[in-house]
Amino acid sequence: AASDVFRVTTECPFMYHEVVDEAWQRHVENGNDVTTVDGLPEGTHFEIYKLAALEISHERGTSHHRSEGCSRYIREHRGDFQVEVMEVPSDCVRPELRLTVDYPEDLVLCRRLYEHFRGEAPLIPIDQIIQHLDQHPELTALVAAYAKPGWLWK
Repeated sequence: AASDVFRVTTECPFMYHEVVDEAWQRHVENGNDVTTVDGLPEGTHFEIYKLAALEISHERGTSHHRSEGCSRYIREHRGDFQVEVMEVPSDCVRPELRLTVDYPEDLVLCRRLYEHFRGEAPLIPIDQIIQHLDQHPELTALVAAYAKPGWLWK
């Protein structure tokens, strides 16, 4: 039976894959309930959970916590869990950027990025995506109306 869950979501085509191996190692060695990253562009995060932590969250939480926002209960009750939020390089800390697909404009942006970085796919480095977006502000303008800058775990 599984004891841990690696979580990414289907509407997020670009993941910060660069530290997944290190995150898994730290998750196991430190006995974390949750190991994650934060401050990256929306849609590029991952989370590793102990299955037991998700079960507690489901049991103690409300329907608000039992949705796609399954990290809410743990974030709201952090003192009850061993949570490690790994640092990311400063050039990747860009929570104002959006790389998830909820609206047609998001899909246009992600398709254009994929076309540009096709040779790097499927593991396109997030810092390269950010550099490209900085050089092409017309791309971020496509989804600016939907951007919700913020941190999940701070």
